[in-house]
Amino acid sequence: MKLKRLIGAVVFSIVLTGCILLTFRTLSWKDTGEDYVSSMEQLKNTPKNSIDVVFLGSSHVYCGVLPEVLWDEYGIASFDMAVSGADRYSSYYQLKYLLKKQNPKVVMVDIYGLITGKMEVEGNIYRNLMSMGMSKESADLIKMDADKEQFFDYFFKWPVVHSRYRELKKGDFVKNPVNSYMKGEELYWKSTPMYKEEGIDEVTACSELDEETVNWLKDMQELSAKENFRLIVMAIPMHFSEEDKMTSNAISAYCSENGISFLDFDAYASGIGLAFDEDYLDEYHLNSFGAAKLSSFMGKYMSVNMNLEDHRGEKKYADWDEDFAWYQKEKLFYSLENAKDMTEYFQILSNIDAATCVMILDGECEFDYSNYEEYFNTVGIEEWDALEGGTFVIKNNEAVRTSDNLYLEVDKVPFHIYYDKESEVFLADTYDFVFEGRQEFCNLLVIDETTGMTRSAKGFYLKNEE
Repeated sequence: MKLKRLIGAVVFSIVLTGCILLTFRTLSWKDTGEDYVSSMEQLKNTPKNSIDVVFLGSSHVYCGVLPEVLWDEYGIASFDMAVSGADRYSSYYQLKYLLKKQNPKVVMVDIYGLITGKMEVEGNIYRNLMSMGMSKESADLIKMDADKEQFFDYFFKWPVVHSRYRELKKGDFVKNPVNSYMKGEELYWKSTPMYKEEGIDEVTACSELDEETVNWLKDMQELSAKENFRLIVMAIPMHFSEEDKMTSNAISAYCSENGISFLDFDAYASGIGLAFDEDYLDEYHLNSFGAAKLSSFMGKYMSVNMNLEDHRGEKKYADWDEDFAWYQKEKLFYSLENAKDMTEYFQILSNIDAATCVMILDGECEFDYSNYEEYFNTVGIEEWDALEGGTFVIKNNEAVRTSDNLYLEVDKVPFHIYYDKESEVFLADTYDFVFEGRQEFCNLLVIDETTGMTRSAKGFYLKNEE
């Protein structure tokens, strides 16, 4: 009897522990930037001692540096150890956390965290204080950045995350597959014109560095000597105020006086080829076009000034190949969404691997089939089929007619796709896409089979011009 009770108690404890862990995993804060993308999760999935270059900082880093470009052009295995809003202490302890399993040769740290001071945005505080696993580095960071009475809340996390029930989304229940191979970056293609304050590059005055900044630079230099990596302090291009520039100048002067390399990429912006009207997401961040230019410039600098191995073709570094393939695919999705006409859209779509397209043609629409004959024939849609209209699933450049109310399974993720002709609504995977003028449009929806997400919804005018 006692044995049965003991076994029952053990089984109950195991089940209870499993339920608690599952609940915690569901409620926990999962991203370090946006959309359930986590550099900490990516670090965990990166092979031990495979990272040669670490980029340290906040969103300036994960927006501004693309490991895919460094990999493709130079075979450099790099990683953006970047968390949104990271301050100096976050970067320091996140680096120490990384060093437990990685042995980088170079660490490049952005100065933005030194300019802005401590974190203020609540979401960024959570991202930084709760993204590392329960560790000494996590505890030390919380002691530096949080009030004493908040220590246990942030360290054990449950007191903070238990209230997230109402904000749970699909990404809280399933792992984001990109975290298995991405290297800390995030892609943003939007362009916002940026300007430089007149005469800002001519500012040579220095502000006085506070004691915290000086001590942080000393700590980083000591860590560099202890862990045997080359420390480089850098300024990623952004809008600098006169005060920011004076702080940057002071940091540069300190680095020069104390044997630390300092690279002012903002001062090199024109040489890098950055265009103020094309390559900035906003005044404080590069977009992915600008990041590609900066990363290429960095790679060239590293190839000349650092003895870094080219790891392309090595089995251990397959993650970087997968990350680059994802990057290329993301560029195509961006181009797809910005296609000027249906012909261009189809051309881009034909180059995207692992994508499922649902196309709805309205049979009541009269259009010149010959304008699209080449594409329709390629996927096996005959003229009578197109003019009749209906719903088609296109995969691997082959179209199959289906019903307007269908279920798909993409990489084991089920999708219910429904097109309501009366309300003109296209429903897929909880997203509602509304198209105008259904009788004059070809409606298209594209699902990325890699991530299981809907990536494009677009309508094209097909009625003949009179």
